[in-house]
Amino acid sequence: MAALFTPGQVGMASGCHEELFPTFEGGMVEFQIVMRALLVAHCSGDWGDVDAHDKRVNDEAVKTGARIISSRTINDIEVWVITEAAQTENVRERQITTILRPSDY
Repeated sequence: MAALFTPGQVGMASGCHEELFPTFEGGMVEFQIVMRALLVAHCSGDWGDVDAHDKRVNDEAVKTGARIISSRTINDIEVWVITEAAQTENVRERQITTILRPSDY
């Protein structure tokens, strides 16, 4: 699947990292592989576990430059990926994407 937009600078909430990282028996390498796959899916329009309404909102946001949110459960931990609204006229170029738990929001 081709990327619909660039994620820009990617960060992770510290609480998310503290809870999620220890669940990877393969350590840093496995964690990085899963996080890259999470970002690729998000940037390619795979919104994960969001409802039909949020999927439609995300699909429209790709076209308009609005905020995009996807959700997945990784190792029994709900994780959100949020890409903030575009700050330029080029809606494909996003500046900031954050990986977090709902409780970090």
